[in-house]
Amino acid sequence: MNLFDGSDPGKHVGFTVELATTDPDGWPRLALLSAGEIFTVDQTRLRIALWPESHTTANLTRTSRATLTFVHGKMAYNIRLRTCRGENLDTPGPLAVFDGRIIEIRREVAPYAELESGITFSLPNEESTVDRWRDTIAALALHAGCMPSGLG
Repeated sequence: MNLFDGSDPGKHVGFTVELATTDPDGWPRLALLSAGEIFTVDQTRLRIALWPESHTTANLTRTSRATLTFVHGKMAYNIRLRTCRGENLDTPGPLAVFDGRIIEIRREVAPYAELESGITFSLPNEESTVDRWRDTIAALALHAGCMPSGLG
């Protein structure tokens, strides 16, 4: 969870998290997030900032379920979440905010192979993007949040 504690988003430039949701037709949809869009509330909850008009926002609003997937420390992680939508952030935004309660964390490792990386990216305008990430994380940390309902 230290990856998403917001302490120094600049050190995670290039780190990519896949956010999987399900569209109305039952097909998986993937969104790519940075560490500047995810904040650890505590050991059982994450807060996520998304574009309000995105398919991912619509899917999460409708189903309240998501899976985060990423590679870190030579392992693949899958984090299942039950979510609820909070109030949008106006600054630096607008951004839709979702609180996610962790339902399950799975670590995948193969005894015969070591994962080197997942999806990575570079930023042509790194300084301004990292500044925006800091603003987003600060706003997520102060957000009132909501409590996702039931397990399963």
